[in-house]
Amino acid sequence: MKKGISLVALIITIIVLIILTAAVVITGVNTPQNAQLAVFLNNITTVQEAVNIKMLNNMAKYATTDGDLEKYKWVGVIQGYTEANAENNDALPESVLQIDGKDVLSIDESLKNELSINEDELAKYFVMSTGQVYYEGFEYNGIIYYNKDSIVTATQGEENNETENNIADGIVINNLSADLDTFSTKIDVSFDVLRYYYRLNGGEWLPEGGTLDHNFTIDNLDSETAYTIELKAVDSLGTEIISNVYQTTTLNQATNGLYCVQKGVNSPKLDTGMTAVYWDANGNEIRQYNDEVLNLNFVYNDWYDYASYKDELGNDKLFNTDNTTSKWANAVTDDGSYWVWIPRYAYSIGTGYHTNISSPIEIEFMKGTTSETALGRTTFQNELGQENWNIHPAFSYNDGTENILPGIWVAKYEMSNNGTKAVSVPGVNSWRSITIANCFTNSLSINPGLQSHLIRNSEWGAVAYLAQSKYGRNGIEVGMNSSNFITGVSLTQSTTGNRYGVFDMNGGAWEYAAAGLSASVSNTFGSANAKYYDAYTSYGDRYGDAVYETSTSTAGSTSWYSDYSTFITSSYPFFARGGSYSDASISGLFSFSYYSYEGYSSISFRSVLWGAP
Repeated sequence: MKKGISLVALIITIIVLIILTAAVVITGVNTPQNAQLAVFLNNITTVQEAVNIKMLNNMAKYATTDGDLEKYKWVGVIQGYTEANAENNDALPESVLQIDGKDVLSIDESLKNELSINEDELAKYFVMSTGQVYYEGFEYNGIIYYNKDSIVTATQGEENNETENNIADGIVINNLSADLDTFSTKIDVSFDVLRYYYRLNGGEWLPEGGTLDHNFTIDNLDSETAYTIELKAVDSLGTEIISNVYQTTTLNQATNGLYCVQKGVNSPKLDTGMTAVYWDANGNEIRQYNDEVLNLNFVYNDWYDYASYKDELGNDKLFNTDNTTSKWANAVTDDGSYWVWIPRYAYSIGTGYHTNISSPIEIEFMKGTTSETALGRTTFQNELGQENWNIHPAFSYNDGTENILPGIWVAKYEMSNNGTKAVSVPGVNSWRSITIANCFTNSLSINPGLQSHLIRNSEWGAVAYLAQSKYGRNGIEVGMNSSNFITGVSLTQSTTGNRYGVFDMNGGAWEYAAAGLSASVSNTFGSANAKYYDAYTSYGDRYGDAVYETSTSTAGSTSWYSDYSTFITSSYPFFARGGSYSDASISGLFSFSYYSYEGYSSISFRSVLWGAP
């Protein structure tokens, strides 16, 4: 998400720009002049649409719960008005001249450069503080015209003129549950309209009898529900023009970490510098933003779906039946790193608890940062024990006070070195031969504003448990990355069995975790960073970390799927997870081993983002 955009604003307040492109056909005896008119109408329509779209992109790009969209919408529209001006709440520049008695402003050169109109001609276009485009003066039949509205109205009644008209109106959808201002956009309508209407989901045209105002505010809508919206305009002869159907599913999902009823999980929390991403059926990447411009074809409903594997009757398929249909949410940060959202959940382990035999892990997703699951569970043991229900500890940290996270962003791949910093990208050598202290430091420096850090044991466990559940591979072991430390090689190595999961957790390289014996982690990472590491005193002193609950002893290969299980000691006080590609069957999501401080050629690391505090 670019420049601090909070999609709460797009959920709660949606600007719908519905345009049926105007095609003007002019006939008559004065053909040269009418040809000039057609060119002028085409040019002024092009400039107006460019201004409208730029404003719409700005509203999406800079939308915040407390920002002033009225100022931000002008960035890149008015010459000399920059992002810094908007941030400072500066007034708009002084008018450069008056056209037809109206104060107008110069259009930004960068916006003009996007248009295929002669440079000298473009210099004659300006914009009012209402957003309407004005022209220095176009003469037609002895009259000077300055904007599209006036000349289109004047030519409506001309003999032999036939005009196919357009609707380009604004709808604002405002959810009253949020304390946000409603805003609307008034955009050109190029014929003599007497009444305007809208309708939702193909229902009745509203308001009854229509309205002269073509800006609608629609209240009492659920931001988590999809709607279809249409506009209708009726002229003095009763001619109806109906817009295309607009589907709100492209803009109706939260990205603020709040619980999403439609999806049944906490929505992915996108912070500054993060862009949502998914893949189409052909494997092509679809990003929420392309070069900082909102992709209006990005369908939020296609972004993620933490789905269990269903049979033809809609029942969950049996455990040990591979589920490759779940789509965990993915995002890309400005440095090109890929991250996967693990939403907050509670879990319970049954028959496989503290054994070497894998079993189902029951998962219920939590509602936001509350103590209630999506299924209504409110009682938890939050301690070791077979069939206990625990809110997973990966979604909290203590920095003097207890902080609850709606979810965490886990690096999609083992970290690599791009020459400047640690990044999470596929198809490269993972970063190895690095001490655990440097793994910790490099992780902290990835994005301090988003609280980046080396993965804790609890966070590793959160990914492993979700992968084991029906929302991951449903009891099928995640495939091993048997390449020579190359990241993200095969979909079978994903925690979802498809593009949407976390890769390289089985094989590839061992991965240092920010976890170890209490004195060692405190001395190595610093007591001031205690929220970023797990300090152990003994085997079995905690839950949720895929150690005690999923193994039987501190030595050997006694973890689920016969994964390696060697607990830390005073000589080797730090944890590494996942195993190496050369370890064959003992590597896996439930594998853990002990290591010392040094850097090893077979150990890499993985980072996590908590997001802005």
